[in-house]
Amino acid sequence: MNNKTGQLIEKYRKENNLTQVELADKLGVSKSAISKWENGNNLPDITLLEPLSEILGIDKLLLFTSEYEAKEESNEKTKQVKKKDIFKIITISILFIFSIAFTNYISYKLYKHKLSILESQETSVYRFYSTDEEYYVNGYIIFQNGESTILFDQLKYQDIHQSRAKSKENVKSLEICMFVDNTEIITRYKAIIGDDINQNLYQLITSHNKDENIKIEEDKLNNIVLRVTMNKENNKITKDIKLEISNEI
Repeated sequence: MNNKTGQLIEKYRKENNLTQVELADKLGVSKSAISKWENGNNLPDITLLEPLSEILGIDKLLLFTSEYEAKEESNEKTKQVKKKDIFKIITISILFIFSIAFTNYISYKLYKHKLSILESQETSVYRFYSTDEEYYVNGYIIFQNGESTILFDQLKYQDIHQSRAKSKENVKSLEICMFVDNTEIITRYKAIIGDDINQNLYQLITSHNKDENIKIEEDKLNNIVLRVTMNKENNKITKDIKLEISNEI
């Protein structure tokens, strides 16, 4: 903090042969307040400028100007720091948005490429998704030449019932199983790497580009359930998710 005002107070207090205690008593403040003013750790309230100037025998405008200059210099420094912080935040935000946009663009191009291959053949494609509030799942079920294929797009944990940190606590591995009429058709297992549940779920469903030759019939599409299991250190959390099926694409 700028100490121009404090320096003036100390100079004229001593010229008037006043101790900090005596000056404090005259102003009705504590000795520590006087000490803070003179050390530049604080500034006197504007209502004290007039009585202070009378006691010290100086023009109150001198004290006011010093206080104003001190505040202005302090405010200017604060503004400069804030400008630097804002610039950093904007830069980081732009880089973050760009990385997300680039990742989404690559994913979109890959899916368009996969679907363009499928469209060149006689194929039936259905999209599956969930309306579960905890898990968001979507992907494709593809029927081609009497065979069926599952192609996952996303699997995310919404993390709404508990804090993010708590939800990840002690999770050792993840499993997903897909059932049709209580018959298991897909099982995948993955040991947790790091602590990002959604990143691990994404790696789990993308560890295979697609699951071919799945035993599923088109008239059974409305009976598909995805079971997600989080294996923790001391317990296991399992959730069955009923999958909704869109009309044929």
